[in-house]
Amino acid sequence: MKPLLRKIFFWDEAAQGAFFGLTLLIILQRCFWPLLVGVALPVFLRDTNIGTTLFGVVLFLTVVAVIYSLVCLFHFCPKKAISKVSAGVLFVCAMLILLVWAVSPEHLKMATTVFVFLFIFWELVYSFHPAVKIHDWLFALVPLLIGAALHLNIKAASLQSLLQPCNLAVSPKFDFFHLVGYGHLWLPAICCIALLVAAYLLCGRVIAKAGGLPFRTLFGKGVAALWIVFAVMYLVSVVMALQAMHSYRNAKRELNSFWEVGINNTSLVELYRKSGQIDQSFWDELVGLNVEFTTLNEQYDGIDAIVGYPNAVLPPEINKQWKAAFMESPELRRCEEMLNEPPPLPEREFGTTYDKAYSDIMSKCRAMARLELWRVRLSLEANDILSAQQALQRMDNITSSFLNDYGFVSGMVWGAIESMRTDALSRIIASGLADEKWLREQSERLIEKERHIPLMHKHMIMGHASCMIETIDNTESSMRGLLLFCPESFTLLGREGAALARSHLINDFSDFPQKPNGLFARMLAKSVRLVGTKTMPRRLAEFRISQGMIAAELARRENGCWPDVMDDLPEDPFSGKPLKYTVGKYETPEEHFQTNDNPEPLDIPPEVQKLMGMTEEQAAEFSRPQKYTFKTEWRTVDAVRIWSVGSDGIDGGGLRSTDDIGFIIPIH
Repeated sequence: MKPLLRKIFFWDEAAQGAFFGLTLLIILQRCFWPLLVGVALPVFLRDTNIGTTLFGVVLFLTVVAVIYSLVCLFHFCPKKAISKVSAGVLFVCAMLILLVWAVSPEHLKMATTVFVFLFIFWELVYSFHPAVKIHDWLFALVPLLIGAALHLNIKAASLQSLLQPCNLAVSPKFDFFHLVGYGHLWLPAICCIALLVAAYLLCGRVIAKAGGLPFRTLFGKGVAALWIVFAVMYLVSVVMALQAMHSYRNAKRELNSFWEVGINNTSLVELYRKSGQIDQSFWDELVGLNVEFTTLNEQYDGIDAIVGYPNAVLPPEINKQWKAAFMESPELRRCEEMLNEPPPLPEREFGTTYDKAYSDIMSKCRAMARLELWRVRLSLEANDILSAQQALQRMDNITSSFLNDYGFVSGMVWGAIESMRTDALSRIIASGLADEKWLREQSERLIEKERHIPLMHKHMIMGHASCMIETIDNTESSMRGLLLFCPESFTLLGREGAALARSHLINDFSDFPQKPNGLFARMLAKSVRLVGTKTMPRRLAEFRISQGMIAAELARRENGCWPDVMDDLPEDPFSGKPLKYTVGKYETPEEHFQTNDNPEPLDIPPEVQKLMGMTEEQAAEFSRPQKYTFKTEWRTVDAVRIWSVGSDGIDGGGLRSTDDIGFIIPIH
């Protein structure tokens, strides 16, 4: 056994052992990443327990290889090399390694940095051999450090591109050359390979000189075997990368065939432009109309938030001033004039680039919908049913522009505005001012809106898929020159692209796979499935509850009183049974405008400020405590209540403490 161990660890051939250990450390990453990306990660996505075990096995084998290399390398060092200087260098390197591990979140960056510092230490130890001069290890050390820095940044660039679909980023804290995003990484890749090869050969020269051996004697059968393994693993990595990219292209063809249109930004822009008239100037004017109540807010610091509280209870004097400011706003009047007819479509680009102009339009539409809620409330208080109905029609006009869109966020905004519209409609129904003909027209309109939900699902899925596909394509384009340098990145890219494409072979977001194969697709699964299982069904439930409220109001008018039961209510999308109906006591919220009793500033973390693009002055103003605030209070009223059991499927009686969805008609 002892002779075998001496042979395995090159105990009698220390120089050859040192060179073998050095070679092993160099090829470790090439062996590590194909196993990790090609075997452990796919298994992990299918079975977490088995995948975790495989990760542990790969890590264990890597640690064993590192320990083996260290034994071989340190056995080569003469006893006198372990001096105070060597101990000091080792201590400093250890502290630097611990520091990097503490502050850097990227495992690849940490591992690479650790190997760099270990190489530095080994080169310093070699310098204690009398035959090795300081310039010998400097010649080996300089290309090693530069090559490692380039390698680190190229890997960071690859990771940065791969993480784009999830809006994640690789920290550039330790980047010596910030190469992320340039797209021409093949040139530094060639330089990196050349430098690392030069460093490897120069390290071998230092070892040979220290051991008093000819350089060629270091290349024995063991080193040759390692390089054969390296070549095999490299070829396996390239084949895996090509196969993954081929799978991705097949998945794209399946996606295009499923939707019968090219799922890319160009195709969606063409479809969008064919769906209606484009007039960006209309939206530029609308967005430029800032409906603000500056004078009132200066007097009552905090009242500017009132737009979001259509149930707000104001003191009489403040209520009078707020109503006057609202009714007399020329900007608001102009906005309403522009939205009295269905608006044209704005200029729209699809893809991963943030479209600020379109984001401003969506924000404006949501803001206008909130203002229309107030228009409905104030009109009903003045018994002006016509103005309230016109406000409801303007909300319809706003959402009509989203029906031809293909953006995921646009679909969410459409749903949010439709929810505000059903709230406004419930207020009109509860007022009893609308005539029977108009109520029946609204019931038909709600049935039509139900048919919009599948259309919005389709458009949102197509837009979401296009965004993901364009991201993968752009990433491949920017990294194409690196296929032969880091094929593992393309293996991951192709697999993620195929998983994302196949995950969108659906007609409804509720059909999005719960556990798709891709890591990014799995990260998206929960949020996008919520759209299909909760958000859109909630809009459908609100439409049907509004239909039920209209039916109840018509029954009251026919019979002179509210019906005790209603057996013909629409189906609850969450239970498959009719919606619930009752007459009785109910708690309803009211927001009371009052002095702020807890004037503490908000704490906005720096990372949140950066994410929101806020300056320090804006953050300070945003977090400043206001003198007045809105406090929600609950009061009990007699009401007719119609509700859905909600996404949890549990009937909570329509109470506010449950997941139920419902509207009420107060009984006066």
